[in-house]
Amino acid sequence: MSEIEFIYSYHWQDENRKLRIRWDNAPHHKHLKTFPHHKHTPEIEESEEMSFQDVIKVVEDKIKGD
Repeated sequence: MSEIEFIYSYHWQDENRKLRIRWDNAPHHKHLKTFPHHKHTPEIEESEEMSFQDVIKVVEDKIKGD
């Protein structure tokens, strides 16, 4: 975890407003190894701490692959 803790939620949806991925660190899903960091795909999955730059990179990579 970073030295400065912050609450984040990054939400990516398609043109029909359907969730593609949301990353956040809301303090639920305590069973995950990466707690509190997780993502919704829409299933709940483990995720590392994400920055805005990390999210942009993921989105760019997925768009290039689509």
